[in-house]
Amino acid sequence: MKGLEKVSSQLMFAQKGFMNTTIDDLTKSAGVSHGNFFVHYSKREDLIINAIEKIGKSIYERFLALADEDMELEYILNAHLEAIKEYEPLYYFMVAEGVFLPEQARTAFFVLQNGIRHWMKKTSSHKCRDVCPFNFGTENRIFERLLK
Repeated sequence: MKGLEKVSSQLMFAQKGFMNTTIDDLTKSAGVSHGNFFVHYSKREDLIINAIEKIGKSIYERFLALADEDMELEYILNAHLEAIKEYEPLYYFMVAEGVFLPEQARTAFFVLQNGIRHWMKKTSSHKCRDVCPFNFGTENRIFERLLK
């Protein structure tokens, strides 16, 4: 069943999204029976929660390996983008389907985003006072700076 968790489920979720992937899609992709699925999960939502928690942990660990407290905002954002690169299709569906995900999955995604936000806020308050992403009216300056 580990194959279903790691490879097949991520592939199916990346192709169809979390909400449009059925148990039938998952079991066919993994080459396991429905019964085998239900031995490990009581419902599809349990696998979604498990997948998002593992993906979120992996993304944040990758981010922490790339980030440094002395980095400026631009480098923190680049570290975040680099960290999500491996999971980009899944990350897209986490954002796009976020309001429809099970509460525990939404919480896991929120924790990931809040961890990244903490680094951005910490950096912006110490290194980039002139370009703080948490003040209205400064968004254009942030993106102009990042595009240079």
